[in-house]
Amino acid sequence: MSFKFYKTKEVPTGSYDIKSGALNIRSPWWDGSAVYGSNAEKLHKVRTFKDGKLKISSDGLLLHDKDGVAVSGDVRSSWIGISTLQALFIKEHNAICDALKREYHHLDDEELYRHARLVTSAVIAKVHTIDWTVELLKTDTLLAGMRANWYGLLGKKFKDTFGHVGGAILGGFLGLKKPNNYGVPYSLTEEFVSVYRMHSLLPDYLHLRDISAAPGPNKSPPLLEKVPLPNLIGLRGETALVEIGFEKQMVSMGHQASGALELWNYPTWLRDLIPQDGDGRDRLDHVDLPALEGSKLILII
Repeated sequence: MSFKFYKTKEVPTGSYDIKSGALNIRSPWWDGSAVYGSNAEKLHKVRTFKDGKLKISSDGLLLHDKDGVAVSGDVRSSWIGISTLQALFIKEHNAICDALKREYHHLDDEELYRHARLVTSAVIAKVHTIDWTVELLKTDTLLAGMRANWYGLLGKKFKDTFGHVGGAILGGFLGLKKPNNYGVPYSLTEEFVSVYRMHSLLPDYLHLRDISAAPGPNKSPPLLEKVPLPNLIGLRGETALVEIGFEKQMVSMGHQASGALELWNYPTWLRDLIPQDGDGRDRLDHVDLPALEGSKLILII
């Protein structure tokens, strides 16, 4: 078998330092596009246009349209864990809007929205860099490297006291007067997203906890039931999440360990996955995800 690859079409970026790039239907996710969307239509759909805030249900979960599809920046092939985190960062965005409005009364809806989005996106980047990645791989070397990326070799205490000093090495990448993109647009490369696979982290069951009961000897609330993850995907999952509730879902995820990133630990239910399209509706064609990922790796090699 042979494959023929064509060079990606370049288009003008309009940027002063990076003249051309490639089009994509999704923006890099560190800009918060999973919450805000990657195009004008999505951006308009998630906003209230009042005090800079985003739409959120009274029960603390995502709003849903008449078809039961969640109102969020990205609803493709999602499950209730992602929906809950999207709702969490919408709450964060709205809380930032409230804080900004108290301090800066002159800011209008658009200004509040843009400032809150910038702060929320920075929080997502920080959580990923010095919290999530460190907890995922658990090595002293990685901890030192990630903190150096964020705070620089001078460290957190120095940066908190004196601010950003020096270049990226001493003061970290955060706070540079001008970003260094090394001649390429800010994005994740195609090769990176082809090999950065985390599906082994997904469990076979979600362990729902009884948040009304006292924690046990291991400090975890009692186990209520084990729900198969295929029941928590797409529209079916959104219906289940409404019954579970935001608080119980967050507590349950917080007390359940993820799967190990190792061979032979791929969730079997992903071999017959029902994906969703860009509008959050189930597609007719099922996907064998491990086979799909394997073929991508072969193409790269």
